[in-house]
Amino acid sequence: MDKKSQDFTLLTGSKIIDGNGGRPIEDGVLLIEGDEIKAVGQKGSIPIPEGADINEIDYHGMTLLPGLIDCHVHLIGIGDGRSGDELSRVPDEVLTLQAAQNAEAHLFSGVTTVRDLG
Repeated sequence: MDKKSQDFTLLTGSKIIDGNGGRPIEDGVLLIEGDEIKAVGQKGSIPIPEGADINEIDYHGMTLLPGLIDCHVHLIGIGDGRSGDELSRVPDEVLTLQAAQNAEAHLFSGVTTVRDLG
């Protein structure tokens, strides 16, 4: 597919923490092609494909960072201290809704990947 016909998104005006251990990138830009990150850097340092259709989104005053990973969660946990035996008596429909609510709470707090331990 011709790069000119592909969709690009450019996130601008933000501080970027790239997860590589360096200092945050001030006045950062992040170039996305389709659903893949193509480049990250300071404004003016990222080559933009000539003639590309760019959707630019300004995130001035915000910070971009990679999604966090939590490798020990219990999505069906209700959070009220119930034991596993007590949870086993809760209807599956309730636990399913609780798991969805807990997954959403993780996502909105920046955790994009979890390992559910039951």
